[in-house]
Amino acid sequence: MQIFALLGAHPDLSISEIGVITQANPSWKDGALAIFDDVETELNPLQFRLGGTQKLGVVLGTVTTTNQKELASFLATDLMALHPEGKLNFGLSVYGANQSRLDQVRTATKNLGLETKSRLKEAGRGARYVISREATLSAVVVVSNHLLSKGAEYVLIVRDNDIVIGRTVAVQNVDDWANRDFNRPRRNAKQGMLPPKLARIMVNLTGVDGAGKTLLDPFCGSGTVLMEAGLCGFSKVIGGDINDIAIADTEANQDWLIAQNFKTAELRTYVGQAKDVGNHIGARSVDAVVTETYLGRPRKGLETASDIEEAIVYLEALYSESFAAIKEVLKPGGVVVIAAPVHYLDDKPHFVAVAEIMYKLGFTPAPMACDNLIYHHQDQYVGRQILRFKLPQ
Repeated sequence: MQIFALLGAHPDLSISEIGVITQANPSWKDGALAIFDDVETELNPLQFRLGGTQKLGVVLGTVTTTNQKELASFLATDLMALHPEGKLNFGLSVYGANQSRLDQVRTATKNLGLETKSRLKEAGRGARYVISREATLSAVVVVSNHLLSKGAEYVLIVRDNDIVIGRTVAVQNVDDWANRDFNRPRRNAKQGMLPPKLARIMVNLTGVDGAGKTLLDPFCGSGTVLMEAGLCGFSKVIGGDINDIAIADTEANQDWLIAQNFKTAELRTYVGQAKDVGNHIGARSVDAVVTETYLGRPRKGLETASDIEEAIVYLEALYSESFAAIKEVLKPGGVVVIAAPVHYLDDKPHFVAVAEIMYKLGFTPAPMACDNLIYHHQDQYVGRQILRFKLPQ
Protein backbone atom coordinates (compact mmCIF):
# COMPACT_ATOMS: atom_id res chain seq x y z
CA MET A 1 0.00 0.00 0.00
CA GLN A 2 1.27 3.44 -0.92
CA ILE A 3 0.53 6.09 1.70
CA PHE A 4 1.10 9.79 2.23
CA ALA A 5 1.96 11.51 5.50
CA LEU A 6 1.49 15.12 6.51
CA LEU A 7 4.37 15.49 8.92
CA GLY A 8 4.80 17.61 12.03
CA ALA A 9 6.87 20.73 12.65
CA HIS A 10 10.10 18.68 12.55
CA PRO A 11 9.69 16.55 9.39
CA ASP A 12 12.94 14.57 9.70
CA LEU A 13 11.91 13.38 13.16
CA SER A 14 8.50 12.37 11.81
CA ILE A 15 10.03 10.46 8.90
CA SER A 16 12.46 8.65 11.18
CA GLU A 17 9.64 7.69 13.54
CA ILE A 18 7.51 6.30 10.72
CA GLY A 19 10.54 4.47 9.36
CA VAL A 20 11.28 2.71 12.65
CA ILE A 21 7.65 1.67 13.18
CA THR A 22 6.86 0.56 9.60
CA GLN A 23 10.36 -0.33 8.32
CA ALA A 24 9.62 1.89 5.30
CA ASN A 25 11.62 4.81 3.97
CA PRO A 26 9.98 7.58 1.95
CA SER A 27 10.02 7.23 -1.80
CA TRP A 28 9.39 10.98 -2.02
CA LYS A 29 9.51 13.84 0.47
CA ASP A 30 9.27 17.58 0.26
CA GLY A 31 8.79 19.91 3.20
CA ALA A 32 6.12 18.54 5.54
CA LEU A 33 4.94 15.87 3.08
CA ALA A 34 6.19 12.37 2.40
CA ILE A 35 5.07 9.33 0.43
CA PHE A 36 5.91 5.79 1.51
CA ASP A 37 5.60 2.64 -0.62
CA ASP A 38 4.77 -0.89 0.51
CA VAL A 39 3.40 0.00 3.94
CA GLU A 40 1.39 -2.91 5.33
CA THR A 41 0.46 -1.36 8.69
CA GLU A 42 -3.16 -0.31 9.29
CA LEU A 43 -3.26 3.47 9.28
CA ASN A 44 -5.61 4.16 12.21
CA PRO A 45 -3.48 2.26 14.78
CA LEU A 46 -0.35 3.74 13.19
CA GLN A 47 -1.66 7.30 13.52
CA PHE A 48 -2.59 6.66 17.17
CA ARG A 49 0.94 5.41 17.82
CA LEU A 50 2.82 8.25 16.13
CA GLY A 51 3.74 11.49 17.87
CA GLY A 52 5.05 13.44 14.91
CA THR A 53 2.50 13.03 12.12
CA GLN A 54 -0.64 15.08 11.54
CA LYS A 55 -2.40 13.04 8.85
CA LEU A 56 -2.06 9.67 7.16
CA GLY A 57 -3.83 8.55 4.02
CA VAL A 58 -3.79 6.27 1.02
CA VAL A 59 -2.52 7.35 -2.39
CA LEU A 60 -5.25 6.88 -5.00
CA GLY A 61 -3.30 7.90 -8.06
CA THR A 62 -1.26 10.50 -9.86
CA VAL A 63 -2.42 12.96 -12.52
CA THR A 64 -0.78 15.61 -14.64
CA THR A 65 -3.94 17.53 -15.46
CA THR A 66 -5.66 20.30 -13.54
CA ASN A 67 -8.84 19.88 -15.56
CA GLN A 68 -11.62 20.43 -13.03
CA LYS A 69 -14.18 18.21 -14.75
CA GLU A 70 -11.82 15.23 -14.95
CA LEU A 71 -10.66 15.62 -11.34
CA ALA A 72 -14.23 16.14 -10.08
CA SER A 73 -15.39 13.00 -11.87
CA PHE A 74 -12.55 11.03 -10.27
CA LEU A 75 -13.32 12.31 -6.75
CA ALA A 76 -17.09 11.83 -7.05
CA THR A 77 -16.67 8.27 -8.29
CA ASP A 78 -14.32 7.37 -5.44
CA LEU A 79 -16.55 9.01 -2.85
CA MET A 80 -19.66 7.12 -3.98
CA ALA A 81 -17.76 3.83 -4.03
CA LEU A 82 -16.51 4.52 -0.50
CA HIS A 83 -20.02 5.31 0.80
CA PRO A 84 -22.70 3.69 -1.41
CA GLU A 85 -25.55 5.18 0.61
CA GLY A 86 -26.40 8.32 2.56
CA LYS A 87 -25.49 11.98 2.43
CA LEU A 88 -21.82 12.69 1.87
CA ASN A 89 -19.50 15.19 3.57
CA PHE A 90 -16.25 15.90 1.79
CA GLY A 91 -13.43 18.42 1.78
CA LEU A 92 -10.25 19.24 -0.14
CA SER A 93 -6.74 20.17 0.93
CA VAL A 94 -4.02 21.17 -1.52
CA TYR A 95 -0.43 20.88 -0.30
CA GLY A 96 2.96 21.51 -1.85
CA ALA A 97 6.35 22.98 -1.06
CA ASN A 98 6.88 24.72 -4.40
CA GLN A 99 4.86 27.89 -3.73
CA SER A 100 4.57 29.10 -7.33
CA ARG A 101 3.45 25.68 -8.56
CA LEU A 102 1.11 25.37 -5.56
CA ASP A 103 -0.51 28.71 -6.32
CA GLN A 104 -1.04 27.68 -9.95
CA VAL A 105 -2.80 24.46 -8.98
CA ARG A 106 -4.93 26.14 -6.32
CA THR A 107 -6.07 28.71 -8.87
CA ALA A 108 -6.80 26.04 -11.48
CA THR A 109 -8.77 23.90 -9.01
CA LYS A 110 -10.44 26.75 -7.11
CA ASN A 111 -13.93 25.47 -7.80
CA LEU A 112 -13.06 21.76 -7.78
CA GLY A 113 -15.14 21.12 -4.67
CA LEU A 114 -18.20 22.73 -6.17
CA GLU A 115 -17.72 20.78 -9.40
CA THR A 116 -17.43 17.55 -7.40
CA LYS A 117 -20.61 18.38 -5.49
CA SER A 118 -22.37 18.98 -8.79
CA ARG A 119 -21.30 15.57 -10.08
CA LEU A 120 -22.63 13.94 -6.91
CA LYS A 121 -25.94 15.77 -7.25
CA GLU A 122 -26.26 14.56 -10.86
CA ALA A 123 -25.81 11.02 -9.52
CA GLY A 124 -28.61 11.56 -7.04
CA ARG A 125 -26.40 11.88 -3.96
CA GLY A 126 -26.75 14.63 -1.40
CA ALA A 127 -23.42 16.18 -0.47
CA ARG A 128 -21.93 18.87 1.76
CA TYR A 129 -18.68 20.48 0.68
CA VAL A 130 -16.67 21.43 3.78
CA ILE A 131 -14.39 24.45 3.49
CA SER A 132 -12.14 26.31 5.89
CA ARG A 133 -10.67 29.77 6.22
CA GLU A 134 -7.30 28.16 5.63
CA ALA A 135 -6.19 26.66 2.33
CA THR A 136 -6.04 23.23 3.95
CA LEU A 137 -8.29 21.45 6.43
CA SER A 138 -6.93 20.97 9.93
CA ALA A 139 -7.33 17.73 11.88
CA VAL A 140 -9.97 19.48 14.00
CA VAL A 141 -12.00 20.45 10.92
CA VAL A 142 -11.73 16.94 9.48
CA VAL A 143 -12.95 15.32 12.70
CA SER A 144 -15.65 17.85 13.63
CA ASN A 145 -17.24 17.57 10.18
CA HIS A 146 -17.18 13.74 10.21
CA LEU A 147 -15.19 13.57 6.99
CA LEU A 148 -13.60 10.24 7.90
CA SER A 149 -16.85 8.53 8.89
CA LYS A 150 -19.43 10.08 6.57
CA GLY A 151 -17.37 11.10 3.56
CA ALA A 152 -13.75 11.90 2.85
CA GLU A 153 -11.01 14.47 2.85
CA TYR A 154 -9.15 14.41 -0.45
CA VAL A 155 -5.58 15.64 -0.51
CA LEU A 156 -3.88 16.99 -3.62
CA ILE A 157 -0.10 16.93 -3.25
CA VAL A 158 1.44 19.25 -5.80
CA ARG A 159 4.82 18.15 -7.13
CA ASP A 160 6.94 19.67 -9.87
CA ASN A 161 5.53 17.56 -12.70
CA ASP A 162 2.36 15.94 -11.37
CA ILE A 163 -0.30 15.91 -8.67
CA VAL A 164 -0.71 13.03 -6.23
CA ILE A 165 -4.31 12.41 -5.20
CA GLY A 166 -4.79 10.91 -1.76
CA ARG A 167 -7.61 10.19 0.66
CA THR A 168 -7.08 10.84 4.36
CA VAL A 169 -7.62 7.80 6.57
CA ALA A 170 -6.55 9.06 10.00
CA VAL A 171 -5.66 12.34 11.71
CA GLN A 172 -3.88 13.22 14.92
CA ASN A 173 -6.10 13.38 17.99
CA VAL A 174 -5.37 16.98 18.95
CA ASP A 175 -7.55 16.93 22.07
CA ASP A 176 -5.88 13.81 23.42
CA TRP A 177 -2.40 15.29 23.10
CA ALA A 178 -3.48 18.62 24.61
CA ASN A 179 -5.11 16.82 27.52
CA ARG A 180 -1.92 14.98 28.49
CA ASP A 181 0.21 18.06 27.95
CA PHE A 182 -1.81 20.73 29.75
CA ASN A 183 -4.18 18.90 32.10
CA ARG A 184 -1.74 16.60 33.88
CA PRO A 185 -1.42 17.82 37.47
CA ARG A 186 2.33 18.40 37.58
CA ARG A 187 4.06 20.60 35.02
CA ASN A 188 7.32 22.38 35.87
CA ALA A 189 7.94 25.07 33.29
CA LYS A 190 10.93 26.45 35.20
CA GLN A 191 12.78 23.16 34.91
CA GLY A 192 11.84 22.76 31.27
CA MET A 193 9.39 20.22 29.95
CA LEU A 194 9.77 17.54 27.32
CA PRO A 195 6.68 17.83 25.07
CA PRO A 196 4.58 14.64 25.08
CA LYS A 197 4.75 14.38 21.29
CA LEU A 198 8.55 14.44 21.35
CA ALA A 199 8.57 11.92 24.21
CA ARG A 200 6.33 9.64 22.14
CA ILE A 201 8.61 9.98 19.10
CA MET A 202 11.62 9.07 21.21
CA VAL A 203 9.91 6.00 22.67
CA ASN A 204 8.92 4.90 19.16
CA LEU A 205 12.49 5.42 17.92
CA THR A 206 13.65 2.59 20.17
CA GLY A 207 11.86 0.18 17.85
CA VAL A 208 11.22 -2.03 20.87
CA ASP A 209 7.96 -3.95 21.21
CA GLY A 210 7.18 -2.98 24.78
CA ALA A 211 5.13 -6.05 25.75
CA GLY A 212 6.96 -7.70 28.63
CA LYS A 213 9.78 -5.14 28.39
CA THR A 214 11.22 -2.52 30.77
CA LEU A 215 12.10 1.08 29.89
CA LEU A 216 14.27 3.36 32.01
CA ASP A 217 14.44 7.15 32.14
CA PRO A 218 17.27 8.08 34.54
CA PHE A 219 16.57 11.85 34.17
CA CYS A 220 12.80 11.47 34.35
CA GLY A 221 11.68 14.95 35.47
CA SER A 222 7.89 14.89 35.71
CA GLY A 223 7.64 11.53 33.95
CA THR A 224 6.60 12.46 30.42
CA VAL A 225 8.67 9.71 28.77
CA LEU A 226 7.33 7.15 31.23
CA MET A 227 3.73 8.14 30.53
CA GLU A 228 4.20 7.80 26.78
CA ALA A 229 6.10 4.52 27.13
CA GLY A 230 3.17 3.02 29.01
CA LEU A 231 0.78 4.19 26.29
CA CYS A 232 3.06 2.53 23.72
CA GLY A 233 2.77 -0.83 25.45
CA PHE A 234 5.82 -1.12 27.70
CA SER A 235 4.97 -3.38 30.62
CA LYS A 236 7.27 -1.72 33.16
CA VAL A 237 8.84 1.74 33.37
CA ILE A 238 11.45 2.99 35.81
CA GLY A 239 12.11 6.65 36.52
CA GLY A 240 14.99 8.16 38.42
CA ASP A 241 15.83 11.76 39.20
CA ILE A 242 18.11 13.58 41.61
CA ASN A 243 15.20 15.82 42.62
CA ASP A 244 12.65 14.26 44.98
CA ILE A 245 10.04 16.81 43.84
CA ALA A 246 10.44 15.52 40.28
CA ILE A 247 9.80 11.98 41.48
CA ALA A 248 6.67 13.14 43.32
CA ASP A 249 5.55 14.86 40.10
CA THR A 250 6.14 11.66 38.13
CA GLU A 251 4.06 9.61 40.55
CA ALA A 252 1.24 12.19 40.60
CA ASN A 253 1.12 12.28 36.80
CA GLN A 254 1.02 8.49 36.65
CA ASP A 255 -1.89 8.42 39.12
CA TRP A 256 -3.69 11.00 36.99
CA LEU A 257 -3.11 8.91 33.87
CA ILE A 258 -4.65 5.90 35.58
CA ALA A 259 -7.62 8.00 36.73
CA GLN A 260 -8.13 9.09 33.11
CA ASN A 261 -8.46 5.40 32.14
CA PHE A 262 -5.35 5.47 29.99
CA LYS A 263 -3.34 2.32 29.49
CA THR A 264 -0.31 2.51 31.80
CA ALA A 265 2.79 0.53 32.65
CA GLU A 266 3.88 -0.66 36.07
CA LEU A 267 5.84 2.28 37.50
CA ARG A 268 8.87 2.19 39.74
CA THR A 269 10.74 5.31 40.86
CA TYR A 270 13.84 6.21 42.83
CA VAL A 271 15.64 9.37 43.92
CA GLY A 272 19.27 9.42 42.86
CA GLN A 273 21.86 10.52 40.34
CA ALA A 274 22.13 8.73 37.02
CA LYS A 275 25.70 7.68 37.84
CA ASP A 276 24.32 5.72 40.79
CA VAL A 277 21.62 3.90 38.83
CA GLY A 278 23.24 0.57 39.66
CA ASN A 279 22.36 1.09 43.32
CA HIS A 280 18.66 1.03 42.40
CA ILE A 281 18.38 -1.29 39.39
CA GLY A 282 19.80 -4.73 38.81
CA ALA A 283 22.46 -5.35 36.18
CA ARG A 284 21.24 -6.23 32.69
CA SER A 285 17.60 -5.71 33.61
CA VAL A 286 16.51 -2.89 31.27
CA ASP A 287 15.49 -3.31 27.61
CA ALA A 288 15.50 0.34 26.55
CA VAL A 289 16.60 3.73 27.86
CA VAL A 290 14.81 6.87 26.69
CA THR A 291 15.78 10.14 28.31
CA GLU A 292 16.16 13.86 27.99
CA THR A 293 19.43 14.39 29.79
CA TYR A 294 20.12 17.33 32.07
CA LEU A 295 20.32 20.27 29.68
CA GLY A 296 22.33 22.60 31.90
CA ARG A 297 21.31 25.70 33.79
CA PRO A 298 18.38 27.61 32.27
CA ARG A 299 19.56 30.12 29.68
CA LYS A 300 18.76 33.83 29.99
CA GLY A 301 20.12 34.97 26.65
CA LEU A 302 23.06 36.92 28.06
CA GLU A 303 25.56 34.05 27.92
CA THR A 304 28.88 34.36 26.09
CA ALA A 305 30.63 31.72 23.98
CA SER A 306 32.87 31.03 26.96
CA ASP A 307 29.81 30.41 29.15
CA ILE A 308 28.44 27.95 26.63
CA GLU A 309 31.72 26.08 26.33
CA GLU A 310 32.04 25.86 30.10
CA ALA A 311 28.53 24.41 30.33
CA ILE A 312 29.31 21.85 27.62
CA VAL A 313 32.47 20.68 29.39
CA TYR A 314 30.44 20.10 32.55
CA LEU A 315 27.71 18.23 30.67
CA GLU A 316 30.18 15.98 28.86
CA ALA A 317 31.70 14.93 32.19
CA LEU A 318 28.22 14.28 33.60
CA TYR A 319 27.17 12.21 30.58
CA SER A 320 30.37 10.17 30.61
CA GLU A 321 29.88 8.93 34.17
CA SER A 322 26.09 8.66 33.83
CA PHE A 323 26.03 6.50 30.71
CA ALA A 324 28.91 4.35 31.95
CA ALA A 325 26.59 3.39 34.83
CA ILE A 326 23.51 3.12 32.61
CA LYS A 327 25.37 0.70 30.35
CA GLU A 328 25.64 -1.76 33.24
CA VAL A 329 21.87 -1.99 33.77
CA LEU A 330 21.04 -2.27 30.06
CA LYS A 331 20.61 -5.69 28.50
CA PRO A 332 22.92 -6.67 25.62
CA GLY A 333 21.24 -5.49 22.43
CA GLY A 334 19.39 -2.81 24.36
CA VAL A 335 18.58 0.56 22.78
CA VAL A 336 19.27 4.07 24.08
CA VAL A 337 17.49 7.15 22.69
CA ILE A 338 18.78 10.46 24.02
CA ALA A 339 17.63 14.06 23.76
CA ALA A 340 20.81 16.04 24.37
CA PRO A 341 21.06 19.84 24.47
CA VAL A 342 22.06 22.02 21.53
CA HIS A 343 22.91 25.50 22.77
CA TYR A 344 22.36 28.33 20.30
CA LEU A 345 24.36 31.53 20.35
CA ASP A 346 23.85 34.06 17.56
CA ASP A 347 21.97 31.30 15.67
CA LYS A 348 25.04 29.06 15.78
CA PRO A 349 24.51 25.62 17.35
CA HIS A 350 26.91 24.31 19.99
CA PHE A 351 26.72 20.53 20.46
CA VAL A 352 27.63 18.26 23.34
CA ALA A 353 29.87 15.41 22.14
CA VAL A 354 27.36 12.70 23.07
CA ALA A 355 28.15 10.39 20.16
CA GLU A 356 31.86 10.37 20.98
CA ILE A 357 31.10 9.64 24.63
CA MET A 358 28.81 6.74 23.76
CA TYR A 359 31.29 5.22 21.28
CA LYS A 360 34.05 5.28 23.91
CA LEU A 361 31.71 3.44 26.28
CA GLY A 362 31.18 0.67 23.73
CA PHE A 363 27.80 1.66 22.30
CA THR A 364 27.30 1.49 18.55
CA PRO A 365 25.30 3.94 16.40
CA ALA A 366 21.80 2.94 15.34
CA PRO A 367 21.16 5.00 12.19
CA MET A 368 17.69 6.25 11.33
CA ALA A 369 16.04 7.42 8.11
CA CYS A 370 17.33 10.98 8.61
CA ASP A 371 20.63 12.17 10.02
CA ASN A 372 21.27 14.96 12.53
CA LEU A 373 17.81 15.03 14.10
CA ILE A 374 17.24 18.38 15.82
CA TYR A 375 14.17 19.51 17.74
CA HIS A 376 14.33 23.28 17.99
CA HIS A 377 12.04 26.29 17.71
CA GLN A 378 13.37 29.61 16.48
CA ASP A 379 12.82 31.48 19.75
CA GLN A 380 14.57 28.89 21.94
CA TYR A 381 18.11 29.25 23.28
CA VAL A 382 18.38 25.47 23.72
CA GLY A 383 17.25 22.79 21.31
CA ARG A 384 17.54 19.02 21.48
CA GLN A 385 19.60 16.66 19.39
CA ILE A 386 17.97 13.22 19.16
CA LEU A 387 20.43 10.32 19.02
CA ARG A 388 20.02 6.54 19.07
CA PHE A 389 22.55 3.88 20.11
CA LYS A 390 22.62 0.14 20.73
CA LEU A 391 24.60 -1.96 23.16
CA PRO A 392 26.17 -4.86 21.25
CA GLN A 393 24.95 -8.36 22.04
